[in-house]
Amino acid sequence: MGLLEITLETTKLYSEVAVSIATCLAILAGGYWTYSLFIKNRQKYPRAEINHSIYPLQISGQESLIRVDVIIKNLGNVLLQLSKGATCAYQFFPIPEDVIAEIQCTEVEGMPFVNKQNKCELDWPILCRKEFDYEVPKKGISDREGKGDINVRRRRKKVKAQGIEIEPGEEHELNFDLVVPSNIESVLLYTYIENVKKKKREIGWSKTTFYEIKNKEMPTSESMEVEGYC
Repeated sequence: MGLLEITLETTKLYSEVAVSIATCLAILAGGYWTYSLFIKNRQKYPRAEINHSIYPLQISGQESLIRVDVIIKNLGNVLLQLSKGATCAYQFFPIPEDVIAEIQCTEVEGMPFVNKQNKCELDWPILCRKEFDYEVPKKGISDREGKGDINVRRRRKKVKAQGIEIEPGEEHELNFDLVVPSNIESVLLYTYIENVKKKKREIGWSKTTFYEIKNKEMPTSESMEVEGYC
């Protein structure tokens, strides 16, 4: 009988030890999986994709309007927050005289056309720029309440409304109306969206699209009004 009790107690002890070891291994495996997934593969950071949909409109003999729909898609596994960004139109053709002067037609490291400063891009002149900024202090802390209270002032600076939120797998559209001179035949459309998680390093997502205006059959504001668009 005593031998049986010893055997049962030993078996119970071994079982508890085995359970403890299995639990430790499971915790270690979970920690390694978390490290590999969220830290090594950086899945804790947001990822985004930007695309342009472009619609031209002839406003007058002097100006053309370019409607740029910016589609931002959340490719990551975490919430994507949009707070700041901009869309710009750069003159591409006709090529400005100062850009032509910047071009040096000599062969450098096998490249026939480079600019004198050997930069990656030429300084294309900006025609129009539209920005959005949703970083504003949230309501609830008035200036009177914060006056003389350093803690309230600090809290007001830290508490920001993060603007637009995009869930994983979803997308959001931002709309920009850019007005350029009607003699411009082609432009470079550039969009930049700030990464809220990398704000201090000024890192974000960008998209550049080359767009030929003159090759498009642009409706005029008068024709749109006649056809019932306005």
